[in-house]
Amino acid sequence: MRLFKMVFSQTSLKNRSKTVLSLCLLATAAVAVPRQPALGDNVAFSDVDSITTRRVAELILARHFENQPIDDEVSGQLFDSYLKAWDPNRLYFTKSDIDEFTVFRTSLDDQIRSGQLQFAKLVFDRFIVRATESQSVISSAIDQQHDFLIDESVVRKGDSRPWASSAAETKENWRKTIKLQLLNFIIDGDAIDEAKAKLKLRYSTSHNLLVQTDKDEVLELYLTSMMQCLDPHSRYFSPRSEEEFQTNMSLRLTGIGARLRHENGNTVVEEIVKGGAADSDGRLSKEDTIVAVGQGEDGGLIDIVGLKLQAVVDQIRGEVGTVVRLQVEKKGTTKRIVYRMTRQQIELEDQQVSGRIVDSGEWVNGTSRTIGLLTIPSFYRDFRQAAAGSTFRSTARDTKRILQEFRKANVDAVVVDVRNNTGGALAEAIEVTGLFIPTGPVVQMVSRDSSPEAFVDEDEELTWSGPMVVVINRSTASASEIFAAAIKDYRRGLVIGDSSTHGKGSVQNILNISSLVSGPDHGAIKLTVGAWYGITGQSNQIKGVGADIVLPSDTDLDTFGEGSLPNAIANTSTRALKFLAFQDLLSERIIQTVRANSSERIKGNLDFQKTRQRMEYIAKLEQEPTVSLNIDQRRLRQKEAESMLFIDSVDGKEESAERDRDTFAKTFYNKEIVHMTIDYIEELAKG
Repeated sequence: MRLFKMVFSQTSLKNRSKTVLSLCLLATAAVAVPRQPALGDNVAFSDVDSITTRRVAELILARHFENQPIDDEVSGQLFDSYLKAWDPNRLYFTKSDIDEFTVFRTSLDDQIRSGQLQFAKLVFDRFIVRATESQSVISSAIDQQHDFLIDESVVRKGDSRPWASSAAETKENWRKTIKLQLLNFIIDGDAIDEAKAKLKLRYSTSHNLLVQTDKDEVLELYLTSMMQCLDPHSRYFSPRSEEEFQTNMSLRLTGIGARLRHENGNTVVEEIVKGGAADSDGRLSKEDTIVAVGQGEDGGLIDIVGLKLQAVVDQIRGEVGTVVRLQVEKKGTTKRIVYRMTRQQIELEDQQVSGRIVDSGEWVNGTSRTIGLLTIPSFYRDFRQAAAGSTFRSTARDTKRILQEFRKANVDAVVVDVRNNTGGALAEAIEVTGLFIPTGPVVQMVSRDSSPEAFVDEDEELTWSGPMVVVINRSTASASEIFAAAIKDYRRGLVIGDSSTHGKGSVQNILNISSLVSGPDHGAIKLTVGAWYGITGQSNQIKGVGADIVLPSDTDLDTFGEGSLPNAIANTSTRALKFLAFQDLLSERIIQTVRANSSERIKGNLDFQKTRQRMEYIAKLEQEPTVSLNIDQRRLRQKEAESMLFIDSVDGKEESAERDRDTFAKTFYNKEIVHMTIDYIEELAKG
């Protein structure tokens, strides 16, 4: 039901109360972070922030791919996008606020270039005021009696409503918003009193987290809002965010090994990471609540209840070998126990390349083929270890090892799953492609004011030379699109899945600001510095890499593509490169035969039929400007949605639950992938 709920919901407080997963595994000094006071209008930018802002502007003007000036047009876009970042549904700011802010509309470019942050602070401070004022309005709206039988509606997209020009309009906007949210709870089975209690807790928690916002977060949001007026993928990283980005790319983290979530003001254990300190200790469990944290053997315990998740993570993480103490409430009890743990380095195995060998007969009756299933969740690379000349984590190295195992097992074909792979390191995409081709160009890149540069796989070894299938969806992006495009252009294997990949044909570099400026850490920017093109000279920007054979999928919607993002760069083309395509691993006859066989099976598969119905239904709902607040109409819609749910199951589990996991589960969709792979092998055997 996740996709259906998306079209019946509205954003509030930037989704600050939404469940957030975080890793208490990040490398940093083991320094206790005292509990932060509510900051509100005490957020004050420093000279360091001013310098950071000027340097960001200078880097953009010197390096951004499209050579776009930071001018009045960008200023106007920044004005709108920054307001939307804080108040996307136009529930907090008033028309008088906007009128007051408007004096800045054409001068923000000048402020950015000179390092002034007056507008960023003014908007944030006012938002804190309006959010605080709204607490009583929200509480009153929750408490009042709502008539769910009358015919009224609320706008589906909050940014389409005008800014409220009076207190009465503000109250009415909140009344309808709260009524929608209560109705959503009731439709899900909650009693009205239970729904009201949940909503009160949600908003009080959201406000508590909001007032803990610090100046680094405000600066990051402001500068990112500005950079995304140029393109959707450029952004500013605060020092803390940059550290997290680098750590995530390395897949080598330090800490206790627990994934956490924020739930109604509490820090709850979402998962224990295999191989971590918490796993080895054995006492901390899923759904336990952490209420206080202490540093070292005898450091005082600091209460973390109500603290935002990142601040909790900052206290729990630390250097390898140091001690952290957690005061924990076990699930279902109020008893508090203190656990002592020693931080250690952890490999995030669930985010690494993985592979397994399956017998097709377990998936498709009457068949007997051995298939290697290879899942590549991202193109990771530990840049710091690589630069230091040390052994480093690498997608290509892990992929090569698994392919060698497949080859020793004499698998008949390899299925490479890059669904939901949003990219990563360009070098890794090139090296992984090189494992499947003997030698030749993989991709070409054009930087600002430069000629196309070809990136070539020069290693003649084929780690895997047999049949291969690449599975894509609309969340296959960037580096994974480079890989899919090369496989398709070389006619190296069959590309199947959604109608196309995401369509991100731009290239970003991480530029550390502190390397250009002495003094404190200024963070970094991820800046679009070029565009990549396939070896045929065609760009996949916006249009994506098209599948040879399309399977109906809930993700195959335009809203998941690059073209739906604001300020996406245009699609262009460049020269074609010389390359030698494979002649014996793919032909139009094979594609047509496999497609026809799959089409016949899909016609008789009720789950695929329901998928197509859902795609049409969701697209139709997205076009409707309003959402009904009539419970009878909503229940009718609910029945319509439920009639389109999956009927298949996977090992006794619900299909819909399995689909949300990044594994190659035995779903009806993945069964069809295996069946198509068998068809492909058999057609190849015919010559």
